Amino acid sequence: MKSEIDMKTNGIYIVEDGEIIFLKPPESRYGQQIVHWVDGKVSHTQTTSTVKFKR
Repeated sequence: MKSEIDMKTNGIYIVEDGEIIFLKPPESRYGQQIVHWVDGKVSHTQTTSTVKFKR
């Protein structure tokens, strides 16, 4: 099975059981995303946003 992804869209692509799961970047544009795995499959994700101060 083949799928196509948009290489111009920033994000994280997870392939699990032949399906693509897309995770958007944090809305603040700064932060981190952690993917938790259990028994070789994605269990859950954790997204943390960071607010940068303009100087």
